[in-house]
Amino acid sequence: MNKQVELPLEVPPFSTYHYQAINGAVIGKNPSIKNWFYNQMINLRCDRAFLGGYTTPVFSVVWSDFTDNPHLEIITIPLKYLKGHAHFVIRNLLDDGYYVAYGGIDDYFVEGKSWYGERHFAHDGLICGYDQGDKTYTIYAYDKNWVCRTFKTPQEGLEKGWRYMFKEGVFGLLRAVKPKEAYVELNLKTMCGKLREYLDSSLEKYPPDLERNPVEKQKRTYGIAVQDYLCLYLDKLLDGTIPHERLDRRVFRLVWEHKAVMLDRIRTVEKHLILSSEIGDAYAPLVKQADGIRMMYALYHAQRREDEVRKLCVALLPAYEIPSTIQLVKSIPRNGSGKIVRKYENDRK
Repeated sequence: MNKQVELPLEVPPFSTYHYQAINGAVIGKNPSIKNWFYNQMINLRCDRAFLGGYTTPVFSVVWSDFTDNPHLEIITIPLKYLKGHAHFVIRNLLDDGYYVAYGGIDDYFVEGKSWYGERHFAHDGLICGYDQGDKTYTIYAYDKNWVCRTFKTPQEGLEKGWRYMFKEGVFGLLRAVKPKEAYVELNLKTMCGKLREYLDSSLEKYPPDLERNPVEKQKRTYGIAVQDYLCLYLDKLLDGTIPHERLDRRVFRLVWEHKAVMLDRIRTVEKHLILSSEIGDAYAPLVKQADGIRMMYALYHAQRREDEVRKLCVALLPAYEIPSTIQLVKSIPRNGSGKIVRKYENDRK
């Protein structure tokens, strides 16, 4: 067994949540997996429970969880069955090239993590290295400043974290993760179908009227109309229905990441179909706008600037995005499989 190991990480397309960051960070040995992201990670979703008392829209991107990715090898190991051998198993997995995702470990004891020393919270992260010299792990997670990055933390802190949760009846998991070797094709037919699903969405299809439809708050909204629901979420913050201290700080980072990945997708299609840059050029300002939106939201979180939130409601209107997305769908040929095959070596350059 090695004394020190650190596995390389890629910059993930989505990192709002740990489960998304892991999905993109571990694919370095098979970069073609990014094509699967372009094929699948298009549709948005949110819960409607915030309309009737919940404090977060539970906003996410469909298929963005690393456990949904068929191109990752994943081995699940319940911590409670490892007894006193958990560290030995973690090091062996890292030696064999597996990243080790964990869940159900109390942040309170993990030095450097978001809630270290402040709050008991069963949380997750990714172990990507160890050093037996100073008995530390290198983990990739949100730190005390809420920045997703790698940092070293004492091994004993993770053990204290999982043992504390055992006493609370929460039994965490280790998931050994590595990319599979098979090349992943860019599939325009699949992509086009997902884009159509994304656009087939409206407040008429997903009505927010809870007085006439109280069961609606138990359902999910999908597609571009999710951005309308984020405006409704902002309304709840402004009228005090959702207290400022319960604000979900993550949602508009994910809006920005979704737009950035959509632009990457458009540029990839333009390149491989030998199109002009017209669609991407039209969409690019939306990425910049989404970046500004997340900054305005951060300002509201820090200073309670309600004027910034009112600007957000206008900027989030889906109508700004629809023309470029429709143009992308129309640019994709309807005949054939829609698959684009490139040499594996070219993706590594």
